[in-house]
Amino acid sequence: MPCTGPGWAAWTADDGPAAARAADRCLDCPALAACAAYAVQAPEPAGVWGGTTPNDRAHSTRATEQGAAA
Repeated sequence: MPCTGPGWAAWTADDGPAAARAADRCLDCPALAACAAYAVQAPEPAGVWGGTTPNDRAHSTRATEQGAAA
């Protein structure tokens, strides 16, 4: 898993270029789906989880809430 090896600190970035690079590296990870699900269920407020940044998760949560309210 890329987040546990050298350069793991990139996964603590909240947004910006470092977070985008970390999220891209998640795409080949075997734990991608489980990690992303954890980040949404927890909810994890910081860092890159399952290829998503906090901003990605906030947009996803708002879209889900708006869909449920409609």
